[in-house]
Amino acid sequence: MDPAITALAATAAATLVKAMAGDLWTLTRDKMAAVLGRDDAGTVRELEAARDQVVEHRALAPIVEQEWQGRLTRYLLTHPEAVQEVRAVLDEIAPEAGRGATYGGDHIDFSRGTFHGPVTGKSVHRGPDHP
Repeated sequence: MDPAITALAATAAATLVKAMAGDLWTLTRDKMAAVLGRDDAGTVRELEAARDQVVEHRALAPIVEQEWQGRLTRYLLTHPEAVQEVRAVLDEIAPEAGRGATYGGDHIDFSRGTFHGPVTGKSVHRGPDHP
């Protein structure tokens, strides 16, 4: 399996599920439905059903994300022309979603950040001292 397709599907699924509980849902739903179902009403219904599950039972979010990751992976493998379309959707939604630094406990993820100058980081090592 193509790792680039798998990574793109994972990012798209995570973005999709994150949007389900946020203000960008309508935009995200419409854009993804346009790519996946060519504006098919059935795709919109499936996305809405998934959103209902996530909104009603937040604990289902990781499961819904996995389901959509699988679906997106299959779709992108069988429709390679859609790869650029999915990337374009993510690029369009990303600035609105604030893709940049995200904080998760003791970890800050800057993997989608853009830096316009030097970056200084600090590393803390916990464990045995090394000579």
